[in-house]
Amino acid sequence: MLAINSKEPNLTQELKVGSSIGLFKVFSLSDHQIILGEDDSHLNFRVLITNQNTSSQNISVTTQVEINNFFGKIYFTFIRPIHPLIVKALLKNIDK
Repeated sequence: MLAINSKEPNLTQELKVGSSIGLFKVFSLSDHQIILGEDDSHLNFRVLITNQNTSSQNISVTTQVEINNFFGKIYFTFIRPIHPLIVKALLKNIDK
């Protein structure tokens, strides 16, 4: 099991723009989509979780990274190959 944070996020809290879920800040919130992320000096990260309201594939997750400088580029060079594995591990454990 992959743990981002040892403290479990409180998913029963009232979500609003500016609040946090675990390590991630809520940037946008609507009936069908939430945008979470974090910004630092090296890169900006967003994860979009969308409820598509279809019977075959209800939830989609999209990640987006904006690299701000050379150090962000170096960091992401190492993270990029394992990024899909991290996302899959997080999604696998989402209902537990």
